[in-house]
Amino acid sequence: MGRKVFISFLGTNNYKPCVYKSDELGESSVVIYVQDAILQLITKNWTSKDKVYIFLTQGAKNKHWDTLVQSLTKYHYVFEIIPISPIAEGYSEDEIWNVFLSVYNVLEERDDITLDITHGFRSLPMLSMVLLQYAKVLKKITVSNVLYGAFEALGEAYKIDEKYPNPSDRKAPLLNLTAFAQLQEWTTATSDFIDFGNAQKLIKTLKYSDFSHAANSKNTNKKIKTELTNFAENLQALMEMFTTNRGQAIIDAEIPHILKKSIDTIAEFSTQIPKLNPLNELLNKIQDRVKDYQLDDVFNGILAVEWCLNSGLIQQGITLLQEFIITICLHQSHLDYQNKSNRNITSALLGKDPREPFIYSENDTEKNEQMSVISKLNELPYMTDIQEIYGDLGSKHRNDIQHAGFARSNPKTGTDFLLCLKRNLKKVKEIHFIN
Repeated sequence: MGRKVFISFLGTNNYKPCVYKSDELGESSVVIYVQDAILQLITKNWTSKDKVYIFLTQGAKNKHWDTLVQSLTKYHYVFEIIPISPIAEGYSEDEIWNVFLSVYNVLEERDDITLDITHGFRSLPMLSMVLLQYAKVLKKITVSNVLYGAFEALGEAYKIDEKYPNPSDRKAPLLNLTAFAQLQEWTTATSDFIDFGNAQKLIKTLKYSDFSHAANSKNTNKKIKTELTNFAENLQALMEMFTTNRGQAIIDAEIPHILKKSIDTIAEFSTQIPKLNPLNELLNKIQDRVKDYQLDDVFNGILAVEWCLNSGLIQQGITLLQEFIITICLHQSHLDYQNKSNRNITSALLGKDPREPFIYSENDTEKNEQMSVISKLNELPYMTDIQEIYGDLGSKHRNDIQHAGFARSNPKTGTDFLLCLKRNLKKVKEIHFIN
């Protein structure tokens, strides 16, 4: 377990006492500084290994640091409160980068971060989102809270004393903006999945996302969490279906069907909770990738090959395309496509030189079986086109890629395989199969 770490910036304004109130974290006592309020609310289980870092410009240190320390001392916190000063004002790009590095350098591997963005220069929110994502990748941090103390929600500062003479009546919202940090992670993970077929980051994000800051009750949060975990597990199964060439699972399409239903269920939650609306839009993009799969349909194989092509799974795509050519031909000839003998006969017919005769078995039973299967296959109007495609995939490319190019005088290049899959998938999609 890493440290719990609180990161905050101290400004130079004249702060007024108030109460900060959060729907998720609770309500603070009357405080002058938002840092005081947040530490009251988040540190109940903190230990001596945990840390608080307060970043200060020279002006903020001169004006507020001593008073803030006095305010915090009365709680006898066991963790260390460390000032990082002076930091740059952030009035130039170089100064902003220096602030970025100052914050990044205090973080350690697997820290659990609460970030306060109430005070500081105007670029701080953008800087913070980028910083958190950067540190997630390089230092494996997690983010529990991104908080903003919205004192301005009480009205114009110069009227506060008149409007609320008693500081305990000044209930300033403590906004939890963690959903924005989470959305950035969701967006990156979904992009990896849509653009490159890489679901690993998305699966991890789905499983470990916390929506307690967004859900309106613990029960709702539990339901969302359960649904997202199930969705992640089925997405993992979907990816394994392609990477391990599970032909029957592709035909059955049970996993895509479950994913479609799961997305609809999650959408019911996300439309009810504003913070989850962007999640719904991302899931719709995933829905687009699985919506065309039909239950118990051999033509799902063409969709699977297209998926492989778009995801860079070239070896799997070549294998699936050749195997689904056999499957579709047998299915459209009303023959059992799972029967091994049927598949071997079809493969032999499609893989032979079309100018040469088929070499039948000398065994009469096997020969009769071959003749029966071939007779039905030859009734298909597209056999000549299919033979050309199958031959290009097989003897010229599939054997080469399956054997890693070894024991070949002129092995293919990666580009050769990509172009082979692309042109032959295009040809298959242009064939008018029997309805």
